[in-house]
Amino acid sequence: MRVRGTLQIVTLCCGFMPSILSAEAPAITAFSPAGGQRGQTVEVTAQGKLGTPPLSFWSNRPELIATFPEKPEKTFSLTIPASAAPGMALLRITNAEGASSLRPFVIGVIPEIHETEQNEQLSAAQKIESLPVTLNGALNKSGDVDTYALSLKKGQTLVAEMTANRLLGSPMDAVMQVVSAEGFVIIQNDDDRGNDPLIAYEIPESGTYYLRTFGFPSTPRSTIRFSGGADWLYRLTITTGPFVDHLQPLAVTAGVETTAQAVGWNLPSATIMIPAQAEVGLTPYLVDQSANDVPLEVVVHPVMIEPKPETLINQIPIMISGQILAAGEIDAFRIDGKKGVAMVLRADARSIGSQLDPVLRLTDLDGKQLTEVDDLAREKYDSEVTYTPKVDGPLIVAIRDRFEHGSERHYYRLSIKPPEAVGYSMGVAQDHYELKVDDKPLEIPVIVNRDKGFDEPIDVTIEGLPQGVTSATVVSEPKGDSSKKVTLKLERGKVESFSGPIRIVATSRGDAPITTSATPAFSQAAGILDLIWLTVIKKPADKTAEQSPEE
Repeated sequence: MRVRGTLQIVTLCCGFMPSILSAEAPAITAFSPAGGQRGQTVEVTAQGKLGTPPLSFWSNRPELIATFPEKPEKTFSLTIPASAAPGMALLRITNAEGASSLRPFVIGVIPEIHETEQNEQLSAAQKIESLPVTLNGALNKSGDVDTYALSLKKGQTLVAEMTANRLLGSPMDAVMQVVSAEGFVIIQNDDDRGNDPLIAYEIPESGTYYLRTFGFPSTPRSTIRFSGGADWLYRLTITTGPFVDHLQPLAVTAGVETTAQAVGWNLPSATIMIPAQAEVGLTPYLVDQSANDVPLEVVVHPVMIEPKPETLINQIPIMISGQILAAGEIDAFRIDGKKGVAMVLRADARSIGSQLDPVLRLTDLDGKQLTEVDDLAREKYDSEVTYTPKVDGPLIVAIRDRFEHGSERHYYRLSIKPPEAVGYSMGVAQDHYELKVDDKPLEIPVIVNRDKGFDEPIDVTIEGLPQGVTSATVVSEPKGDSSKKVTLKLERGKVESFSGPIRIVATSRGDAPITTSATPAFSQAAGILDLIWLTVIKKPADKTAEQSPEE
């Protein structure tokens, strides 16, 4: 009674005062574990603040179901249906105060376990009882080292792949080692797919082996030492069974039933059928009994598998799926060039998980070099060149590895197509915004990226706003400050509250209007989602509490 009376006296004096325990919006940096097996319910812990209940859940994978406890906690249950497709999901937690940024969560296909701490030394290594398994762990403090003990047999091929920096956004450049029972490092890997390691090793003698991992910051610092943190999460898939590295061809044509050949380790069956009904885009596929899924690109144009050098390619656009199998190997193809007709040649390799660092070289039939290109930009190792022939006739395009390496894992997709029409793209800094109770407009800056030569006005607006919230269309002019950036202003009218997705849409005013939508500058969401979460915060009731005489 004393505390209650005191609060009412303050309220009476001040006219209005929010609850001492102010409501908080979700502020989540990561989810732990960072994934789970389909067909299971996983207890997920939010790194950061889960927010004030009641809470809601949103994912780009609507089949996922979250259940929150009655009392405020950082942990909730996530149910993954057995029918869920494997691969990446994006999760968001919302409440009346706002929303968290989208965070990644991987849906796996094999049993999963969790790291148990105090496993730094070989003598304290966490024993892995059965394979295959995906282990959810974290290098959660500076100097952390995680060690796992495996009982392996002679002749088995151990495959261990880490998912951390590339897909989860963990700020780590991990190192992984296979260590003998005597403590000797047998094999080590750090950068395989981006900053994430992968080891494939044939076991020479039966016995106990140790898998050990530690890491450095993915963004270099002045100090060189093992590092760690709460958000240094990883998923470590360990198997002596089937594991797929990639499929050949690396892409298939929509509307055509295609047989794809799996390339990897321990594969009893290496072919899968890609149906003619496959949707255009990147889709994960499973090879029988494999511990992992593998993505395959479905495109609308023809795909060839390494045509013979004498074959004249006269159909553009087209894609070539190939491999540099041996050290020093060069793949070369003939293209029917047309005078004055530009073409874009692009080699995708590192960006799709290949070990190849591609170099593209274009020559005439006499071997005279017309152009050669290497990296697109710093730390972007794929290659692209636009070339306009000066005469009619065949050209030779050659692709090789920058360091003259080769293997089944040195694969590439070489696309040859006309230049795309000049256009533009749009971006925003965040994937969630809050319209607060102070009646001030919410300003959302929108970055406009114009291709060179694109000089059309662009109308920018918002779709999906709730009734009572308005935003005027703004125009990005071809010149001036608005050519690079515009600001949308959301005004609050008669609206109580709102929590849901909106979309920022732009349309150019040319003879052939181009419509696109803005994507958030978030590593896992860019290019995947153009939905932005808007929370209109409910205004508190404007009531003056009176103190009861008896209190």
